[in-house]
Formats: sequence, structure tokens, C-alpha cells
Amino acid sequence: MPDALAILVVCTANICRSPAAQAVFQHRLLGHPCEIGSTGTQAASGQPMDAAMQGLLRQRGLDPMTTHRSTPFTLGALRNSQLILTMEHHHLQQVLQIDPTLRAKTKLLGHWDRTEILDPHGGTPAQYAQALTLIERAVDAWVGKLGSLGLMA
Repeated sequence: MPDALAILVVCTANICRSPAAQAVFQHRLLGHPCEIGSTGTQAASGQPMDAAMQGLLRQRGLDPMTTHRSTPFTLGALRNSQLILTMEHHHLQQVLQIDPTLRAKTKLLGHWDRTEILDPHGGTPAQYAQALTLIERAVDAWVGKLGSLGLMA
């Protein structure tokens, strides 16, 4: 097993859902040897995180990711991750179009309850809250599964 479990979370622009999931994972896995990253299938480099999602993260006692800057996904980042988690099925398909050999380690973030997490960017506060609630639930399910499999020290 590698020294640190490398998890990469993927959405579209890497300014809302995937950095929020990164923040939740980092909070839930504090003290565990894990490297959590995020990227976007259509991300422009260097964009800050969505302000509405930052505020919601802050309200829930999570890191608001104020230093986050968007990063386009690359084959290297995908291959260097032990687990790739996507927000929607089309993100999963985009990963597999880049490299079909990544199928075994690429899943939906909402895999355990078969949930896609839709993009709230530009939407209502309720849509942001719903997306973050789904992200937290999905991350908690992954943390539980990884722990039960002994993948976290």
C-alpha cells in the first residue's frame, strides 16, 4: 500500500463541487495519510472557488478553500490517483475516454447510493445546500468504506 492514499475528485470547472468535496474529505480524513486533490474536465487554470460554496463550507465548520485555484485534469493526475471520484456520469465517461484502463479506480462520488451531484453554480442557496449535503453524505460513505477495507491507517 502507498504511504498516502491519493484521491482525486472531478467535476466540470473545479470551482464548486470538487473543491467542496476536497474540503469535506480533508476534514473527515484529518490525521490519516491521504492526499486529496480536485480537478475539472473543463476547468480554466487559476479560478477561485465559487463564493457561495465557500460561504456554505464556512457555515458548516469546514475549510472554505480560499486559496483553491481551479486545475484542468491531466492524464498524469488521473494515473497518479488510487481513487478517482466524479460528480456525474458524464465526468466518469470523460475520464475513461482519456484512459479506459482507469475504469477500476473511477467511480461516482455518490456511488454507494447511486447519486449524481448536479452543479449548483449560479443557482439558488437551496441548490448549493443540497449539493453540499449530498457531497457530505457521499464522502462519509467513502470514508466508511475505505476504513472498513483497511485502506486508511
